[in-house]
Amino acid sequence: MGKATTAEFFRRLLLNPTTAQTVTLFPSKSRIGTFCRIGSRTRTSTATTSKRRRLSSLLAPGYYNSNLSSITYYYCCLLAAVSTSTLSTAFAPQIHPSPPFAPFPLHKAAACSYSTSTTLLSATYATTNPIHNKSNKNHMPFPYVFDGDRSVPSSELPSWMLPQRTRVLTETEIVSEDKKGHNDHDCVIYWMQRDVRTTDNWGLLLAQHIAQTKKLPLRVVHVMASPFPMLETNTKTDDGDENESKDDTPPPLEFLRTTERHGTFLLGGLECVQGELREKNVPFDIIHYYYDNESEISNENEKPHILEEFLGKHNPSVLVCDTSVLRNPRRWNESPALRFCLDAMGVPLYQVDAHNVVPIWYASPKREVGARTLRSKLHKLVDECLQKKDFKKGLIPDFVGNEHIEISKVVQKELSEGFNYDSHVQFLKWDDSVKSVLKEKPGTDAGIQKFEDFTRIGLRHFSMLRNDPNNEEVSSSLSPWFNHGHLSFATCMRRLVTHNRDAEGKASFIEEGFVRRELSDNFLWYAPDTYDTLEAGAQWAQDSLELHRHDPREYIYNLREFESGKTHDDLWNAAQLQVVRTGKMHGFLRMYWAKKILEWTPTPADALRYAQYFNDKYALDGRDPNGFCGVAWSIFGNHDMGWKEREIFGKIRFMNYKGCKRKFKVDQFVAKYPPAAKNAVIAATNKAVASRTIKRNQIAIANAPALLASSGSDDDGDDEPSPKRQKTVTSKVQKKKSRTAIAGANISEDEVEDLSGLSKTAASKKTVKVLKAYIQSKGGSIKDKNGKPLLKAGLIDLLMSMSS
Repeated sequence: MGKATTAEFFRRLLLNPTTAQTVTLFPSKSRIGTFCRIGSRTRTSTATTSKRRRLSSLLAPGYYNSNLSSITYYYCCLLAAVSTSTLSTAFAPQIHPSPPFAPFPLHKAAACSYSTSTTLLSATYATTNPIHNKSNKNHMPFPYVFDGDRSVPSSELPSWMLPQRTRVLTETEIVSEDKKGHNDHDCVIYWMQRDVRTTDNWGLLLAQHIAQTKKLPLRVVHVMASPFPMLETNTKTDDGDENESKDDTPPPLEFLRTTERHGTFLLGGLECVQGELREKNVPFDIIHYYYDNESEISNENEKPHILEEFLGKHNPSVLVCDTSVLRNPRRWNESPALRFCLDAMGVPLYQVDAHNVVPIWYASPKREVGARTLRSKLHKLVDECLQKKDFKKGLIPDFVGNEHIEISKVVQKELSEGFNYDSHVQFLKWDDSVKSVLKEKPGTDAGIQKFEDFTRIGLRHFSMLRNDPNNEEVSSSLSPWFNHGHLSFATCMRRLVTHNRDAEGKASFIEEGFVRRELSDNFLWYAPDTYDTLEAGAQWAQDSLELHRHDPREYIYNLREFESGKTHDDLWNAAQLQVVRTGKMHGFLRMYWAKKILEWTPTPADALRYAQYFNDKYALDGRDPNGFCGVAWSIFGNHDMGWKEREIFGKIRFMNYKGCKRKFKVDQFVAKYPPAAKNAVIAATNKAVASRTIKRNQIAIANAPALLASSGSDDDGDDEPSPKRQKTVTSKVQKKKSRTAIAGANISEDEVEDLSGLSKTAASKKTVKVLKAYIQSKGGSIKDKNGKPLLKAGLIDLLMSMSS
């Protein structure tokens, strides 16, 4: 394309009348970032060029947003033209109207994280774009449509791979080759982020299969992100009360530094994987990714994608990645910058869910209400996804790495390098105040050994004693290995097949590890932006907590008091000290622990922040979907139903100290952590706590809406959130009242048996119906103070009091 023609081409784009009228390819300048790598670094084959030319209409004027200056938009157009080989790199600086274009790196282009209607994101390319002006010949449509439900083409998959376990995240679906079947690439890359293991890893096996088919070497890469730069956090609670110091407000979870406890386990797992890969002649790269300033946290697209330089250096044929439901890793995988970069290179991005037994998107297309709605779906698919028969027949290959090719001297040199532990520690800058748990060894072998110990000792008692914190040997304690991807739960399920005893224990363990764990992933996957906020709660829960937000609290503790286990509740203190010291907290206690934080903080939002902060900072299985989901269940009733309404909790399920005493020996557990009881005695008379509580309650009452003063509690506080369920409950209540009214109307005073003067023994021989009829005839109430019907013992006591 000549200079004059190109200039006229872009002049028409900028002067087009639809340019300033239609919407959003670029919502703001912050969305301009890395898109692709061009020039000499990327070799161009016929197929690759064809793929690039499919992007020739990348920047349509109809999508232009007035937030961008004409110069910026012009710059983006030029980069698109360069990346699609429409314009040479030599001509680009000459025709740009602004000098700053020249020194810009030409491998940068637009990270088109476009926002648009659901119609534009349709699964079919034939869907009409509602903002296209067909009469305008200058209007070029945007061809890039991402359909997240596309599986990898069967031509690229081995016969043993379940297609539903895979997704294609790029428009490019098939590895580009020339007419003779040759590809112009250097390797196949597996991006190992969540599933840090070489055993039972479907993503790694798929990458190995493609490498063997294309006769290319396999490489594995892991991205290690630096801590976010700390921001000044707001030290005011939601009720406007300033805390005693800035330390009283936990930092946002994104800014939570890696602790020595988590860092040691992370690096230990990576070191194990590097050793296993080295044995199979597979190089393992760990990329250090730096966040330089605060703006990059919210505007990551202004930087090149994490893998951009790495991909340009190694020129892959395919990039295979695992699946994470946490916000930042998922953003990395689904980044528009990465997708456009790979499409421009003609490289497909295959995503594989090797973490869940049943892939998230295959198990359910929506966020599930609770375990009761997901359980049946999972059990219908579990046999298909476990592929036990394929494993038994030996159809699933082992991981053999690069045995199919001869390793180059460059790769041999890479393999000879050891794991640079110290450099990773220096990069992470971890918080050494949270010490590592030395007895917990990371890695797949250690996880399998721990599972075997559990099946031998704890499984037989798991169904009966799993809620007793005093029986630690009953708990599997496998969460850290599942969380860090060192062990797959599918591995455990296949091994349980040969375990013919302890049927009840097996069923309970599968319920906890399979159904509940995959329910957590379902929650985060379908609520990616809100899973750590109250907005993720059901509407009934949000309304109920808001209604009771200003309720008086009996105690208000600050961050330091919580963190040190210095509350008036010795059981809560013991649970907190357990997680601080050992890195784990018993599952039943974690529910009680989080609910008490809701009871002792100014607002539900504060409670959610505190619980997530402590869990992620101290628990070795923190920073995990199961942790977010567990806290959400406790604080805002996620995956739960409404219960009887009470102060502070509203309709959220309530747990108390007496309930714990009925389930296990509380004193025995508290005795394991001596300061817990002593701290409780001191906190009960702490004047600072009392003063803080009084001050908070005064502010809350002053800020409370006027309607709260006249609002009463709901007698039917145990309704479920489902409208259908509420309708059913209402109908039952009305029928019951109707039957009671009819029964009362049919009993005359003459028919009521006279029970006056009866002894307690004689009264116990009368039926409940007779007792109720007599008490009602005398004007007595047959309900307790909470509005619940009295049982027979209560009716007899009431009768005796009436007689006396």
